[in-house]
Amino acid sequence: MESDRSSFPLLNDTLNYLDVGITGKIKNIVRNKYNTFIFHLLLQECEYINNEDINLDLLNEPVIPLSNVQPGSLLACLHPQNKTWMRCYVVSILHQQANVAFCETGELTKTKKLKEIPEKYKHIPVITFEAEVKCICPYGKLQHLMENFKDYNAKFEPMIIKPNNKKYKTMKTFF
Repeated sequence: MESDRSSFPLLNDTLNYLDVGITGKIKNIVRNKYNTFIFHLLLQECEYINNEDINLDLLNEPVIPLSNVQPGSLLACLHPQNKTWMRCYVVSILHQQANVAFCETGELTKTKKLKEIPEKYKHIPVITFEAEVKCICPYGKLQHLMENFKDYNAKFEPMIIKPNNKKYKTMKTFF
């Protein structure tokens, strides 16, 4: 059965709504795999979601069975600290639990309870995304980014891949 859920926004695919040259502050970064990281940015000129509104809309919605959940799905999860329902992406499912990244904070958590989100919340930009970092920099620089990410900014620039001249966006970080 084909799922109509939005998938985890990869940097070159679903961040196309960002204007070239837009800058933002890195608010959270978590290493997901060897070179794959989950970034959360606070960007200029982007629409944001009101967490109180989505929480109220989701209070009476049913929890969906984990057997119906696929990694990459855009859903809602109860935040472990503030106990409100927030948008999240399912990163993986393991041992009857889903590992999720909260869209509005970039935090990661494990959960067994997920809910479908109303359509109106699916079109608000998600500024938490998974990106692969090509390790062409010395390990010390990557370590510095991981330890001091709140002092970094990010800027999106165009990038053309040859030979097919396909356009992508690249995220450049600066301190």
